[in-house]
Amino acid sequence: EVKAGASVWINVILTNRSNRDCLFEKEVNQGMYAVEVTDDRGKPLPDKRVGYRHGRIDWAHLDLKLVESGGISIRGNLVWITLKPGEAWREWIDVTKPYDLSQPGSYTIVVQLGAGDTAVISSPLKITVAK
Repeated sequence: EVKAGASVWINVILTNRSNRDCLFEKEVNQGMYAVEVTDDRGKPLPDKRVGYRHGRIDWAHLDLKLVESGGISIRGNLVWITLKPGEAWREWIDVTKPYDLSQPGSYTIVVQLGAGDTAVISSPLKITVAK
């Protein structure tokens, strides 16, 4: 249970369970994960970041004039990280940075790395925000 208005941090652990090295990219100034939060009815919460929806850049609704003016940056600095078999990458994510969790209720958090057939999706994490 989390108190309304408090920050909600989750610890994401990505473990290489294969028998070969795994290479992935990470944005230097941002997390590499898409985080989606839904309410108790399954409705996704709005993302507070301009140009984002459901924890990802929403290209269909992104205002290109805002991008061109410098109001939003879609450029980044990527680093490549190699995980050897059995190694793990750990990262703390502040879920309240992109989402407003100040209202009491039940929420479900899902974290995704990648997209499509190769996406890695977490088990749902259920939290309760109390007054």
